[in-house]
Amino acid sequence: MYYDGAGDSQLYELRCKATRIKQGGRLIPIYFTELKAIWQELDKRRPISMACPVDIKARQDEIMKDRIYDFLVGLDDVFDKVRSDFLRLKPLPGLEDSFAYIRREAQH
Repeated sequence: MYYDGAGDSQLYELRCKATRIKQGGRLIPIYFTELKAIWQELDKRRPISMACPVDIKARQDEIMKDRIYDFLVGLDDVFDKVRSDFLRLKPLPGLEDSFAYIRREAQH
């Protein structure tokens, strides 16, 4: 039996979706839910394979930041100021808290 790379192709397609998806005038919760579905599929297809708890935590933090950035990049341009203000927060909140912050600020 030979390896056809289908798994890598599917991972690549999911990463493309995650980085290219845009809000496109939709409500923020709808956009975020669609992104979360892509991320869940990525997690299922590519689990973290590290053994050291410290390394696992570091990798999870990196993934979380990447997902926050994916989310922010896809927001409509009308949220430029909210996005900019959010990126000044130190430290950045977790993913769900980031979503809540953006959603709350977008309503003002």
